[in-house]
Amino acid sequence: MSPRQKDPSITAAERLQYETLVPLLDAMHEDIRQLALKSQTSALSKSRIAMLNRLLADAQKLLKHEPAAAYLQVLDEATVPQNADALLVLGQFKAALEQFRDRYMYYDEDEGETVWRVR
Repeated sequence: MSPRQKDPSITAAERLQYETLVPLLDAMHEDIRQLALKSQTSALSKSRIAMLNRLLADAQKLLKHEPAAAYLQVLDEATVPQNADALLVLGQFKAALEQFRDRYMYYDEDEGETVWRVR
């Protein structure tokens, strides 16, 4: 068994889930960041909370076996979080997804590119 095969790997479905979630979370992060620049203390609308929580729940599923998973939680709809709260939560998820990417990708010298460790 080569050293590369001993490294942690993901399934093709997990890779696809990651590649689907990251641009959506990035866009949501930018939207919430713009709202927070206008007013950090304004409450998010129920529809924004629901959209955001759908993305965060999918990210939680993807990251469930990762060390950062213990620190990730969706927004509490009952407390109606503020823009700044949502921005903080999104930042945590983005950091966890970056760790995921760093853990399961490597630079393939033969190919001259970064590739996923997919089993």
